[in-house]
Amino acid sequence: MNKRFWNKVNRTSSCWFWQGGKTGAGYGGYWSNGRTIGSHRAIYEFLNGAPGEGKVLHICDNRHCVNPEHLFLGTSKQNSEDMVKKEQQSRGEDRPLAKLSETNIPNIRNSKESNSVLAKQYAVSRTTIQDARSGKTWKHI
Repeated sequence: MNKRFWNKVNRTSSCWFWQGGKTGAGYGGYWSNGRTIGSHRAIYEFLNGAPGEGKVLHICDNRHCVNPEHLFLGTSKQNSEDMVKKEQQSRGEDRPLAKLSETNIPNIRNSKESNSVLAKQYAVSRTTIQDARSGKTWKHI
């Protein structure tokens, strides 16, 4: 790695914190070969070669960490499974486009009204109501 990269790394703890710019997803962003890549991916590629379609995952779950000892190669599926296992996925009202709230769900599930009527009442699709009622979504309620 070059000096430009290392000038943006704070190695004062077990996680090496990226101090440079961030990507839209909140990861460290490093400009390399005419494009921005995750700083964790940049260090992984430097040390191990390009991972192809693989994902560079963090054992520390710190998006800003670039410590090579905290990084490992995985698949998108493994990344998603890890996120769910650690309950790090957004759900319910935390989802950016959520139109229902946690207080709506018991009312929807206990209602005698049809999915279509409730969909109009809550300004959502019939499928959204059906999924909330069946527990496909809002499982935590």
